[in-house]
Amino acid sequence: MNITSVRIRKFNGDGKTKGVASITIDDEFVVKDIRIVDGAKGIFVAMPARRTPSGDFQDIAHPVTAAARTAIQTAILKEFAQGQSDAGGVHYVAESKDSQPPDPEPPQSPGVQPLGAEAQPPDAQLSN
Repeated sequence: MNITSVRIRKFNGDGKTKGVASITIDDEFVVKDIRIVDGAKGIFVAMPARRTPSGDFQDIAHPVTAAARTAIQTAILKEFAQGQSDAGGVHYVAESKDSQPPDPEPPQSPGVQPLGAEAQPPDAQLSN
């Protein structure tokens, strides 16, 4: 797993949430709404979650291994610390040195229709 991009939006104020991060993994998968929280034991990241009907929180996305969690937290907190001099609410992006710009259009497998396209047999003719 290679974290190829980190985006931070900082919050001003006295609340515990100091900002929100989005990460891109391997230039292919984005995880948004990772909170940067100032807790009793220091700053940490909280994965995106939703509130259940019972009032508990359930992660929407989370790392499976401790190594993945450490890599994500380290990348986010490093960018957060480097941007401490930036004004709150400012977006900034840090990309890895080996990051490539995304392809303008992803390749499609044969027979796969783009979203919204209606599949029709090749010999179908429109009649009015």
